[in-house]
Amino acid sequence: MGQIPRPARILVADDEMSVRLGCEKILGAEGYEVVTVDDGHKAVEAFFERSFDLVLLDLMMPTMGGLAVVPELKAHDPDTVIVIITGYASFETAVKAMQNGADDYVPKPFTSGELELVVKRALERRELLLQTRRLKEERQLTLDDLAFEQGRTKSILIAMPDPLLVVNSALELVLLNPAARIFLKNLKDLLGKPIREVVALPSLVTAIEETWEKLGRKVEAAAVEVEDPDSKNTWLMNANGLGVKEWSDKPNGIVLVFSNITPMKNIERSKSRFVSIVAHELKAPVAAIEGYLDLIVSNLDPGMEKYRAPLERCKGRAGVLQQLIRELLDI
Repeated sequence: MGQIPRPARILVADDEMSVRLGCEKILGAEGYEVVTVDDGHKAVEAFFERSFDLVLLDLMMPTMGGLAVVPELKAHDPDTVIVIITGYASFETAVKAMQNGADDYVPKPFTSGELELVVKRALERRELLLQTRRLKEERQLTLDDLAFEQGRTKSILIAMPDPLLVVNSALELVLLNPAARIFLKNLKDLLGKPIREVVALPSLVTAIEETWEKLGRKVEAAAVEVEDPDSKNTWLMNANGLGVKEWSDKPNGIVLVFSNITPMKNIERSKSRFVSIVAHELKAPVAAIEGYLDLIVSNLDPGMEKYRAPLERCKGRAGVLQQLIRELLDI
């Protein structure tokens, strides 16, 4: 695999100081060059001043959030890899950011091991993008030529932990890596055949066909979730068009890279159930406390007036807590 010729340079954009310091300490110890900023505008400025291999970008930041930053960075350097840092209840927003150009995500809070794994995977993708760019600059390969150049890219494909498929404009399979065989039928010959004949997962066939219809001169990339009912896994399929012919609005083919987002989905469901249970358990007791306080304040004896202000404050706090519980239940 082609190597980045210097220590990887990583930009961390997060408004939480603890996250910035933690990332700087963990990644710095791994030998990476780390630059941190605390909002989206500073992230864009830093990115325009120097090149970065990887950007760890928080979704929720003051003045300019991650959703607004992603297209700015990708427009400046399409090969830069962007990993979204997402907190509770922002999973759908993280997926939207990936659909707009982000490459991966890591949920808060994360351990040092989880961060190192995401960064390693992101930099592997960065190396693959750089290698692909170099190959394109060496020769203007057609998709069929690329199929015969597997010897040059074999080490890249084998090393990729995520499944990868490449299909041509006729939706025939022309390239794959070993990890992608989990989606394919157990056939001796796979290359050159329509995806309907070689892909074992019907939902994946549908996703590829629908994505092909979306891609063109104006839409170069798309991201779609694919469910596997047998394994109970959920995959995020990132599709990138391979050039557009002058006489056509459709690309020469599609590169499909898959990320298993099942653990993230399970975590989100567990969090939702936990919050719902806690909120339901608190709702009745807090409502009772608020009611008792209201009754006490309404029937306070004249000799107890000195306690009215503290009781009113307690009643107000109970009301605020009730509103918070209602919002949690709405989520």
